[in-house]
Amino acid sequence: MVENIKEFSIAGLIPAGGVGERLGLGPKAFLKIGGKSLLKIVVSNISKFVDRVLVGVPSDFVEKAKKEAEEKAEIYPGGKSRQETIKILFQKTKEDIILVHDVVRPFASEELIKKVIDGAKKFGVCGVFIPSHLPVFLFQDNFVISSLPSKGILHPQSPQAFRREILERAFRFADENFLVEQTLYELILKIGEKIYWIRGEETNIKITTPFDFEIAKKVFSPIFKNKRRRNGN
Repeated sequence: MVENIKEFSIAGLIPAGGVGERLGLGPKAFLKIGGKSLLKIVVSNISKFVDRVLVGVPSDFVEKAKKEAEEKAEIYPGGKSRQETIKILFQKTKEDIILVHDVVRPFASEELIKKVIDGAKKFGVCGVFIPSHLPVFLFQDNFVISSLPSKGILHPQSPQAFRREILERAFRFADENFLVEQTLYELILKIGEKIYWIRGEETNIKITTPFDFEIAKKVFSPIFKNKRRRNGN
């Protein structure tokens, strides 16, 4: 754990319940870049900053995930949605700060992860966003009907971190109002909390489509291979 965040206990949650329908290559957690699975990469990245790591995967892949995580993480069956998976993992924690990071974003830097945790300590909720450089257009049916200027528009990334009591209230609100398929950011805003944001990283890409995966392999595989050589792995 990093020195200046030791006064808080921290749990890292990795929702990895996706079955990879869009990619067509099975659960994304087990896709490999530079010889390492996304799950192994992300567990390694966040374990340096937290007291424990909890991962939610499809029930049929619990044993496989345990082998990939190499005892560095607790593996549990996930839920039907990202929201449900995070809630399942959250209910197994008691830590003060909850860090949530997607398994499909394996390239977040250590500096970014640390900043998010520090932000949650100070402000309650902290997230990573990239400012938009383009206007956003709204449509109805086949027609564009309005636009929003790029100024003030943010695109979310992960990781994100929360003080325990805030995330607890957010899940309680979701249960009481039968809200499903919500992002954590949406739930946080609906309970009247603000989100302190820090600028994300252009390299912190999300692997969702086959094209994303090909880009990730071409750009980042050499980096991971070099790290493995230096570490003797």
